[in-house]
Amino acid sequence: MYRKTYVEVNTKTIERNIKNIISKYNNYKYYIGVVKGNAYGHGMKVCKWMIKSGINYLAVSTLDEAMEIRNMVSKTCPILILQPVDLEYIDICSKENITITISSFDYYQKLIKLDKKLKVHIKIDSGMNRLGINKASDIERIYNELLNSKAIKLEGIYTHLATIGVIDNRFDKQIDKFKELTKNIDLSKIKIVHIFSSNAFAIHPKLRIANGVRLGIIMYGLAPRNFSTIGFKNQLRKLKRDYKRKTLRLSPINDDFSIDVEPAFKLISEVSEIKEVLDSEYIGYGSNYITDSKCRIAIIPVGYMDGLSLTHKGRCVYINNHRYPIVGVVNMGMITVKVDDSVKIGDRVEVIKDIRSEAAYASTTPHQLMASISPLLERKYITKEDK
Repeated sequence: MYRKTYVEVNTKTIERNIKNIISKYNNYKYYIGVVKGNAYGHGMKVCKWMIKSGINYLAVSTLDEAMEIRNMVSKTCPILILQPVDLEYIDICSKENITITISSFDYYQKLIKLDKKLKVHIKIDSGMNRLGINKASDIERIYNELLNSKAIKLEGIYTHLATIGVIDNRFDKQIDKFKELTKNIDLSKIKIVHIFSSNAFAIHPKLRIANGVRLGIIMYGLAPRNFSTIGFKNQLRKLKRDYKRKTLRLSPINDDFSIDVEPAFKLISEVSEIKEVLDSEYIGYGSNYITDSKCRIAIIPVGYMDGLSLTHKGRCVYINNHRYPIVGVVNMGMITVKVDDSVKIGDRVEVIKDIRSEAAYASTTPHQLMASISPLLERKYITKEDK
């Protein structure tokens, strides 16, 4: 790569996060690392560090993602595709030891006619009304037929939860519906049952019926925020929260779901040019920023073609551990930043450093911000501890 704009990923941080997660929540057998969306923007190469740290299954959205991983990890490493795979490509899944999802009865009926050797997981629609089977009779029939199948191995069953159930009853309703839909099958005969993903997994006690968990955003250093009880306002919030939980008769949550994880993701660039701009001059397209004094403007070669959306206008980047504001609009391939005399050409710029605050500024989520950074940018993997 010839550009000096790239995504920096600290693999030691990823390893430490996963080890801390598994150490605290050690009562699962299967820790499924979700690496869809280019591993939430971190690049698929992080998979090898995940496996090294205790992840024993990987999950992706598409066959393209699965094949990218398969070329990086052992053929024995299981990979689950969470979305339906076009039946045209089932031979590839069979050959490459890639597990597929059965998310509708119609898909299942077409699949079994192919008579291919495969591993499958059944997706249950427990109320999210997206992918998944929502008829107990269909689930029972698939279960019974696959238990006796010599070609297709029923390895897993799972659902996806729409909420984390702190102050809403949708979470409990979905758990109840999952149990209702599977009441006529023996879950103990299915190798992997996975229901929780990152936030629900940390907040709620383990379900007796589940032995697997899908770890997504928590691996990358973004755990659900624990509820502080320090200070009058936080105490008042807790009283309101507890009252609502009692009124709704919600299931218990963990007393302590704080966990030591840190983000491993940064978007890095450098100062490519510096301009001296006079007082009352306009900067950039639209002439919507005007200087209020003589100032120095640094040009940084990163823009919306790299995934830095227009909403980042006005927030700060970090140069030499100091904050400097983006002035003018975000351009396709550059931003303009107001700096002081200490900044020079070639200085390292942390364009995205604090993923939570920078996502909030851009009115999005950390997941979306990281995944939106262009996969064409180089991912540089740092294998030493942050100072």
